[in-house]
Amino acid sequence: DPTRYPNLKSVKFHTNAQLFSEYFWNNRLTLIKPYVNAVEISIDAATEETYKKIRIGGDWKRLLTNWEFIFSIETITDIMLNFIVQKDNIPEISAFHKLMYELAQKAGVNRTYSVQYNRVIWWASVPKEQFNEIKIPESSEDYVKQQIAGLKKVTPIPTGGVMYVQTNI
Repeated sequence: DPTRYPNLKSVKFHTNAQLFSEYFWNNRLTLIKPYVNAVEISIDAATEETYKKIRIGGDWKRLLTNWEFIFSIETITDIMLNFIVQKDNIPEISAFHKLMYELAQKAGVNRTYSVQYNRVIWWASVPKEQFNEIKIPESSEDYVKQQIAGLKKVTPIPTGGVMYVQTNI
């Protein structure tokens, strides 16, 4: 309600895109919809097989449907895509980049896309032994850095916008 929050200018929405559907956008976000100009999506996979392994309970087909919907919302000017690098998704780093590029091109909306590659970190919410099973193995550190370094840092989207690559690895 603009009268209740006159200083509210924008809202950044962080999601795994499982529930961010067209229905959700049109029926649950009606009050803040005009302010949502940025969305951050955590994904962590480029294939259904890896997604099911990493995002337990997630639905790959629903994710793709919701991605396409989110990408089609023209009022969203910034989309950040998070890929948390861990042992099981290391081989998908460049495939994820390619998938994001294809989805951005298909959307045809002039906006900024940021693809953020981060290492999985231990939050103490899982036992240390379990974390050690999923973290980037030391023997793969250089390979991961090379994979990310090999991605174009700035990629113009022919149908509008630009995609940036960022990392803390």
